[in-house]
Order: sequence, then C-alpha cells, then structure tokens
Amino acid sequence: MRLLALLLAAIPLSAATLTLNQALDEAAELSPDVQFAKLRTTEAETQVTQAKSGLRPQVAFQISGTYQTSNLQGLGLIFPGFPSRVGPYRTFDMRPVVTQTILDFPLRETIKAARLRAGEASTQADAVREDLLVQVATTYFAALETEARVKAAEARLATAEAILRQARDREATAIGSRLDIARAEQQMETERGLALGSQLEEDKLKSQLLNLIGRDQATVELTAPAEIPDSGAEADLVSEAKLKRPGLRVLHQEVSALQIDAEVARRERWPRLSAFGDWGVAGTGPDRSLSTYAIGASLTVPVWTGGRIEAGEALASVHASEVTKQIRKFELAIAQQVREAWLERESERVQLEAATRARDAADQALELSRVRLETGLATTVEVQVAQSNLAAADDTLIRTRFAVSEATTRLAWAAGDVRRAFR
Repeated sequence: MRLLALLLAAIPLSAATLTLNQALDEAAELSPDVQFAKLRTTEAETQVTQAKSGLRPQVAFQISGTYQTSNLQGLGLIFPGFPSRVGPYRTFDMRPVVTQTILDFPLRETIKAARLRAGEASTQADAVREDLLVQVATTYFAALETEARVKAAEARLATAEAILRQARDREATAIGSRLDIARAEQQMETERGLALGSQLEEDKLKSQLLNLIGRDQATVELTAPAEIPDSGAEADLVSEAKLKRPGLRVLHQEVSALQIDAEVARRERWPRLSAFGDWGVAGTGPDRSLSTYAIGASLTVPVWTGGRIEAGEALASVHASEVTKQIRKFELAIAQQVREAWLERESERVQLEAATRARDAADQALELSRVRLETGLATTVEVQVAQSNLAAADDTLIRTRFAVSEATTRLAWAAGDVRRAFR
C-alpha cells in the first residue's frame, strides 16, 4: 500500500480536468494533422486564385537599350551604292504593355476544376478530423477504463488487507495457520501489483491522448461522459453515412473534377482570343525618342495537335470511371462498417448486462467466503479463489462497460459524424 501511496502522491493535486467534449474540441483545432490538412485546403484555394488570374489583365513595364547593326538587304531594302549593313547604332525603348484574355474556354473550365479540387481538399480535411476524433474518443475511453481498473484494484487491495488482518487474528488465537497468512499476503501483493500496473497504463494512455489532441504533456483528470444515447436505426445510419462520410464526398468531388478535366480537353479545340496594347517612347536614346504605340488582337485556332486533345479527353474519362468504381466500393465498405459496429455495440450491451450480474454474484461470493472463514467453515484457499473470481468479474465488467462506449463511437464514425455520439 505504501508503494501505491507514493505513486499516487506524485500526481499534482491541481491537475486540470479534461472532459471528452473538451478533448474533441481541442483536437479539432490544435492537432498538427488537422492544421496540416487545413493548410492543404488553403493551398488549393490559392491555386483557384492563381488559375483565375489568367482571365485578368496582365500589365508589364519594359525598358530596353541596345547597341546593334542591321542588314538592310535582309529587310528588302536595296539601294545602289549604299552599304547593306548599317550601324552600329543605339536604340532605346520604354513602355508599359497590357494584355487581356478575351476568350479562353479551356481556362474557364480549368478554373471550375480548381474550385472543385479546393472543395475536395476541404472535405479531405474533414476526413482527417473525423479519423482523429474517433482516435481521441477511443483513447479517452481506454484511459477511463484503466482508471476504473485502478479503482477496482484498490478496492480489492483494501479487501485483501482486511483478509490478511483476519488471518493474522485467527493465527494469533490458534484457529488459523501461518499458511493462511502467507496466502493472504500473496493475494494482497497481487492486487497491489495490478493496481500499480493499471496506474502506469492509465498514465501512458493519458500521454497518448494529449499527443493526439496537440496539447503539451501535463497531468489531467478525465471525467466519464453521460450515458451515450442510441444512434438510431441501422438502415438510417447507412443512408446518412452515404451523405456525410467525408471520404465518399471526396470521391464524388473528384469525379466531378475529372469530368471537367475531360471538358477542358475537348475545349482545347475551340479558338482563343486575346488583345494587347502598349504605348511608350522609342529612339536612339532617352533624349532622342518619340512616342509610339501598338494595339492589336490575337486569334488562335487549333488545327492539328497530333492527338494530344483526344488523348487528354480519354485519359480524364478513364480516371473518372476508375473513381466511380471506387465510389461503389466505398459505399459497400460503409454498409459493412455500420453493420459491424452496430452488431458489436448490441453484443457489448448484452455482455454488459451479464457482466454486471456476474460481478454482483462474485462480490456476494467473496463476502460469504469471508464469513465462512471467520466461522471456521472455510480456509483461505476458498477466500483466495473468491478474490480471484471477483478480480476477473471486475475486469470483465470494466471492459464491457467501456466497450459499449467505444463501439458506439465507432458506429458514429461509420455514420459520418463522431460528435453525434456525445451531443
């Protein structure tokens, strides 16, 4: 008992309380995995802005100066007795240049695809968050389970100490034997070891929980949530999951984006129209320049691309078909996950009822064996067996109690919304 007291004394009395809802809320904001997924969403949104810039005016400022010679004959200027090569001479040019895309149908479709992929990145961030929340919830319940094991072991340790005192009293009055005392001491040390082991496991799980959340390591106290309500009918959960599961929504968005990619390829055949203009000064130097300008338009009509457009369209269509097959596979997996989680929860509920009855019976059996030991109708062997049976019953009850909560959490995750299990 002294070793357990020393271990518990190492825990600060001012440990902060961390509820399950607080853990879920903090994980959704502080976890590095969630923050990284949000950054990918921001990156995708920036790519939309980058794509849209192609439809906006482009302004540049150009300054150039050269020292060159020219071939007049190459320009078709031939004068008898005049040399074909002139120069060297200086040139200077300074002007702003403005270009504006007027019609670019592939670019417009590319912008649509970028918007869809930005939404896809946001949905992927939702998927990362949901996967994290189910990990946080199950780890929280596992820590509560080990905490309950600690308390059960401490209660059994107190009982074992009382039985040891009883055995010593019996030995002092020549009713018991030294063997009874040895057996009682063995049981007491066994319960002490179980309490210490459970305490160590609880501390490890709390450390894992804080790491998942994104908190610095500290001492925290957990609180058991209220009874988790029923999640609803199985068929309704499957239908809801097909609408809410982020992973499935990502695939639907990817199909839409690939269909737009195919449309981008098809519109590569369409003409492109742009306008340009500039105004500035040109001459042999900044002090000997005249103003000049140029205004024009450019129309590009693809005639032959060597099969590039057809190949791009076919590739996008094949990828869309592949993702469509993945959607069907995902829907089947969702139905299976909901079904398995549903069956698991119902099974754990039945086992919890049986474990509760078994624990009550084991506790009663231990009390009866202690009475029998006191009256000389039983030995410490019978009491030790009753203690072992109570420990096993405690273990089963604790496991099934939190297994129901974990199964309900997994069912809520399978339905696409972990938080619904705790609202």
